[in-house]
Amino acid sequence: MKIAFLVTSVLCSTILLSCSKGQSVLTTKDKLLGKWNIDSISSREVVNEVPNDNPAQVGRSGEYMEFRNNGTVYSSLGNKTSNWTLLIDTTMKLDDSPTVYIRELSKTKLYLYSKRVVSTTVYVEDKYFLHK
Repeated sequence: MKIAFLVTSVLCSTILLSCSKGQSVLTTKDKLLGKWNIDSISSREVVNEVPNDNPAQVGRSGEYMEFRNNGTVYSSLGNKTSNWTLLIDTTMKLDDSPTVYIRELSKTKLYLYSKRVVSTTVYVEDKYFLHK
């Protein structure tokens, strides 16, 4: 009986001591906040279902976008600040653009996609690849 109690005590102690506090889960907003360096930006115009790819603009050293907690995003390209709102975990709205889709988001990588409809036969797709 004493051995069973001792084994149970040791097991319980081991389990309690080996458990660590769970890591807090970052929300989409938490992951977005901060400065993101621009790797590349590409734009593709499609006219009558025929794509016209423009070469990707590669981010130069120091070019970035910064998502701020006050609901603004600053882009060093054009020295521009816009308002942003997270609609759902995979979609955001910028005040000067169509809906922006979050295609990939981790602590260090961000891929944004948007599609602007110009007319019934023309639309433009924009892709932003960024990293922290």
